[in-house]
Amino acid sequence: MEDTVKKIRSLRETLENTFHAKLTLHDHIGIFTLPDGTKILPGINIHSSPCCAFWYSSRERCGEHCNYGATRRAAEEKKPFVASCFCGVTELVMPLFSGNIHAATIFAGMFRQKNFDLSSFPLRYRRLYQQMPEWSDSVRESLEALLFSAGYSMLMLAENLRKTDKSEQGRAGEIRKFFRTCYAQNTGVSDLAEVLGLSESRTIHLLQSEFQKGFSQLLTEERLKHVEQLLIESDLPLRKIAEMSGFSNEYYLSTVFKKYHGISPGQKRKIMKDEL
Repeated sequence: MEDTVKKIRSLRETLENTFHAKLTLHDHIGIFTLPDGTKILPGINIHSSPCCAFWYSSRERCGEHCNYGATRRAAEEKKPFVASCFCGVTELVMPLFSGNIHAATIFAGMFRQKNFDLSSFPLRYRRLYQQMPEWSDSVRESLEALLFSAGYSMLMLAENLRKTDKSEQGRAGEIRKFFRTCYAQNTGVSDLAEVLGLSESRTIHLLQSEFQKGFSQLLTEERLKHVEQLLIESDLPLRKIAEMSGFSNEYYLSTVFKKYHGISPGQKRKIMKDEL
């Protein structure tokens, strides 16, 4: 397992060193997180460019662009594309699919645009911006080819890690995978029964036997894991976090979150970010 993790991390370093760029990875289904909670690629979930850090007070706007806008586009288009934000930072966005499931999105950047108008930006930001490598068609061509190859290699290695992990094997492993990949969908016990090839009554019995919990509780707990992830990794408003995590609206999410955690999502976000 350690050798596989090293290979994944080595692929990331090779990409970053080759293009003098940074990778940001949004892990939508936890494929790059081991069952014990260990991150295969720690610290890669937040954009680390000085230009991004400069706009800390506008992080909600940044979250709208990256965590919501670009990620949604990646899921819909299912192919790499170039995205530029309001402050001129340009990245190549690469969706990674496991079968039909949008497993992760890689952002490769950050680059500056050749003719981006900086006249309305503070002097300090202009200086930071000019320090970034320049984006060009030739950069895209070579980066896209390598990112596709390395990205899917990392995904394959991560999937293999889960297949060999004892906690992911058997019926319990199948059930965990179902909730990990379908948490944001309008799904029910009949969908899980179909995946397992069992009757609904047998599936309900299996959940109680393996987890001592029902379908709704397991689904809610999986959704709340992703809510916590979005709370700490983004500044997205709660209504969009609810939408991305499978909750009908932010009010219901708040009620459920407080029931499980004893505090509101806003309080939890503050606590987690203060601990960073």
